[in-house]
Amino acid sequence: MMIKRDFYHLGGKICLFFSILLIFSCNNEDVEYSDSKNEAVQPSPYNHFITSPVDQLYQLCPTGDMACQNDMSLTIQTVDFFKSLGPKNSLLGSYNTIFYTARKYLLEHEFSDEAQLFLSDKLSFLAEWNKTQDNSTPEKQIEKLEFIHSSLQYFIDNPATTNEQFKELFM
Repeated sequence: MMIKRDFYHLGGKICLFFSILLIFSCNNEDVEYSDSKNEAVQPSPYNHFITSPVDQLYQLCPTGDMACQNDMSLTIQTVDFFKSLGPKNSLLGSYNTIFYTARKYLLEHEFSDEAQLFLSDKLSFLAEWNKTQDNSTPEKQIEKLEFIHSSLQYFIDNPATTNEQFKELFM
């Protein structure tokens, strides 16, 4: 009989395995994409989950658990949305608070084209701003990602705000 501690230990090993698998597939996919677009992709400590295959997420759900499978389906749809932004802009989705804020917004708007266009515009704007900032240390990168998260939340709460208005107010 498996005790609770052994179950959690096994779960930790499975998560570690998938993390390693995702890291390797991420780096390969980024290099292939950047080679085809003739652009350089800088490695980032936050770019491991969203650019990798996520089909294995369904395997983490217990058999017959439809709530878990539906949740994984929404996560995969959100990952696909971030991947559609390209490797440089999709990096924002690897920061959990940005990812789950976008996921919640897309879910509330039923992953509509309008919602995706809105988020694409705002995330691209914020990613461009981020590229001009000093991101030389992990601490500075996190600080900028936290600003981007609060900015994204501001845009969601105030959808009529244009990028230029936001820039004048906060940048």
